[in-house]
Amino acid sequence: EGNAALTSCLDLVISSFNSVAEIAGAVGVPTFAFGYGPGLWATLGTDYVPWFPSLKYYSRKRGEDWSRILELISRDVEDFLHSRQSQ
Repeated sequence: EGNAALTSCLDLVISSFNSVAEIAGAVGVPTFAFGYGPGLWATLGTDYVPWFPSLKYYSRKRGEDWSRILELISRDVEDFLHSRQSQ
C-alpha cells in the first residue's frame, strides 16, 4: 500500500518488467517497461499490457543488443517531456 502510494506520485517510471513496473501501471503512472522477448504473456501480442494502459512494453528480440530498445525508450521519454511542457 505504501509503495503504491509513493509510486503514484511519480511522473514517469522506467523499469524492467517486474513488480515496480506492474505497481506503476496499476496506479496509472506512465510506465516504460522493457524485457527480453516478444512473448511476454501479459501483453497478449501487443506492446502494452491491456489491464495497465499506462504501461508500454519494449521487447528485445533474441540475439539483439539493447541499443534499439534504449533508442526507442529515449525517444519516448523525449516525447513524454515535450508533452508535459506544453501542458
